[in-house]
Amino acid sequence: MTVVLPAGKLRRGIRRSIKQILDGPHRHSPRIIHSLTMHIQAATFAIFPARLYTRHLLYYKNQTVKSAANWDQPRPLDSASLEKLRWWHLNISKWNGRSLLPPTPNQTMFANASNTGWGCSRNNQRAHGYWTAEEAA
Repeated sequence: MTVVLPAGKLRRGIRRSIKQILDGPHRHSPRIIHSLTMHIQAATFAIFPARLYTRHLLYYKNQTVKSAANWDQPRPLDSASLEKLRWWHLNISKWNGRSLLPPTPNQTMFANASNTGWGCSRNNQRAHGYWTAEEAA
């Protein structure tokens, strides 16, 4: 069983809003950025990395609101926020669809480590080694 956002909601809603902001990054207010960020976060159940890729947008909004009294005055987006929006525009369709049940692993790997080294095995393959002085520190 998978949770998926309807294609129309992605195309007409979130992707279109992201595109509008990317086309005019100096024309949008913190209120609009916040609204879009909340729409993306509402999709977290269907889109796995939503929280990871909205954290900077929330930070931008919070900093802007703290430094200025007018939430509706357009402000330029910083480069990190634009980068996150570009990621969303390119990847939202790829990430849409999240399984409610984790996939069953088809292989098992065993790993172990100690103060002096590490080791792992899978099927009949093994790997091991000793920590360097820097890694052991």
